[in-house]
Amino acid sequence: MFTNLKYSNMRYIWWLLFCLVFTACSLKRDYNISLESSEDLPQISKRKRLVAIIDQNSTDYFVFKGEPMGFQFEMLKQLGQFLNLEVEIIVSNNMDDDFLALFEGKADIIAKSQAPSNFESEIVTYGLPLYTTKHVLVQRKQISGSKFFVKKPSDLAGQNVYIPIRSAYLQTLNVIVDKVNGDLNVFEMPGYNAEHLVELVASKKLDYTVCDYEQAKIMKRQFPELDYSTVLSEDNSISWVFRKKSPELLKKVNDWLSYYRTSSQFAIKYRKYFEDRNNYANISHNYISIRTGRISRYDDLIKKYSDVIGWDWRLLASLIYQESRFKPNVKSHAGAFGLMQLMPSTRKYFGVDTTSTVEDQIRAGVMLIKLLDKQIAPRIPDKEERIKFILASYNIGWGHILDAVKIAEKVGKDSQKWDNNVDSCLLSKSDPKILSLQEVKFGYARGHETYLFVKQVLNRFEHYKNLVSDE
Repeated sequence: MFTNLKYSNMRYIWWLLFCLVFTACSLKRDYNISLESSEDLPQISKRKRLVAIIDQNSTDYFVFKGEPMGFQFEMLKQLGQFLNLEVEIIVSNNMDDDFLALFEGKADIIAKSQAPSNFESEIVTYGLPLYTTKHVLVQRKQISGSKFFVKKPSDLAGQNVYIPIRSAYLQTLNVIVDKVNGDLNVFEMPGYNAEHLVELVASKKLDYTVCDYEQAKIMKRQFPELDYSTVLSEDNSISWVFRKKSPELLKKVNDWLSYYRTSSQFAIKYRKYFEDRNNYANISHNYISIRTGRISRYDDLIKKYSDVIGWDWRLLASLIYQESRFKPNVKSHAGAFGLMQLMPSTRKYFGVDTTSTVEDQIRAGVMLIKLLDKQIAPRIPDKEERIKFILASYNIGWGHILDAVKIAEKVGKDSQKWDNNVDSCLLSKSDPKILSLQEVKFGYARGHETYLFVKQVLNRFEHYKNLVSDE
């Protein structure tokens, strides 16, 4: 959209401005009172799932070396544990869409490290502040003789500043507009978050944008050619956003935040993502998803062999991360080895050993998955459901899972469904009464480990789908 953007082309600028203003005004007209949701904590608790909207960026939510991470992501995980709810993540970089999803009950919380404006304050409300930040101008560093370098807010007179739509930056810039002599053109950009716009400034497609001070500390490592020194505002609060028709959820979350914000856990998370990032990640690292779209150094091989079994490559990547954290030489106390953590007998069957290449390790693991799929398919015809049985069998063996299937048949559960059916029967394989059943052929099993294994692989797969392309 901005490839050939030139500020001298005023006809284009005004056309762009018209489009942006039209978009900015359209959401308000889309609200239909009959669609307004009154979903609150009782309804959310009944569905056992809290839906949160989050930004994909280098602080809120990303994958680093295979692990989903982020300040807002980790905060939401903590909240989910407190509420005893699963947390479903929706990725969105458009505050217009966020407000509408909240209004219609498709989401319960907007959780971002970018303060939204109070544009829709009649339908939303704000939780207790997570922290406060200042707004800073982002521009290219001063070059000798440059007349466009902004040293103070009043220098923005006559300039064009581009910001995310519905952000608190608009309020900050409106205050500046009232104080400067001359026009300040502010463009709200649907579908662009602050980091996207910083990148456009770095690539010289835009001259100015605005971001939070915390974001600036991170972005200056990726874009040292930019200047972030011009402060535009006093402190602004970063808060989660809720429907006004969810007062019980708001109160419960605020009760939690009132003590959590003062805890050492919160302080550690804040330092981790905004102050001590070099201790765990560099924004330009090869395996940080927000920059490269990669999960690991083995992505190309994983994509190649996932085609053999018809899996989404990100699912296979999640399995490999669960087994080995992408470490090709790791060995377990039980003798499992390599990326795919194959046991000695399995390695021998598929013709690999501890000296085999990474590609051969992945190939052997995929051949095991293919064999399990063939064994399990007659009993579990649904492909998507069968994946859960394959994952469980990969962890503990098909024999123990087959026992659980037969127990499910005996006790009247659905033997072709994993969740709340066969998984619970696998958990029962540590009960002596169950072990005495004639259907149980493979004896005692620590089913809880396999139950968690399947859950963790699939949960991570969902995060990979949110953050990494399927191509």
